Amino acid sequence: MAVIRIYWKDAGPGFDSPQVHVKVIEKGILDLTPREMRQCKSLSLRHNGLMCEDLRDWRQFELSKASRRYTRKTRVWMIKDEDDRLLAWALATPRYKARGYDAQFYTRKSERGKGYGSMLMELVLALDAKPNVFPHDKTSGDFFKKHRNTIRFDRSDTKWLNEV
Repeated sequence: MAVIRIYWKDAGPGFDSPQVHVKVIEKGILDLTPREMRQCKSLSLRHNGLMCEDLRDWRQFELSKASRRYTRKTRVWMIKDEDDRLLAWALATPRYKARGYDAQFYTRKSERGKGYGSMLMELVLALDAKPNVFPHDKTSGDFFKKHRNTIRFDRSDTKWLNEV
């Protein structure tokens, strides 16, 4: 069953009103509607990233009989505006043969710098106190740098943290 939280977010530069109303939705991967699946797949690096692939693979896994023995489930958080447009989302998948979660984030380019990524990070940290993340470019490296004390970095992806 989906958990829906509604937040009031202070507006950033370029907004006419002092506050922007955004809806934060948390769901299990099997609870995503077909529209939400399309929205998440569309708002990602697509073929250059892991989010689409992980969304598909973990959904298939959780539909399988093998997942019944697996207690940790995949979580998805979406931040949407009043028109149901997806602004940002995060995907947390259980780490294979390890404790904790791998967490991936994506924010619409026009919405970056407004705090949505940090809002998603807080939600992921409530699930896993030290999630594993995947910086893939300078922008994501800069974002993860702000949270460096509360996250783990995957493999050699730390190269992006040195480029500021």
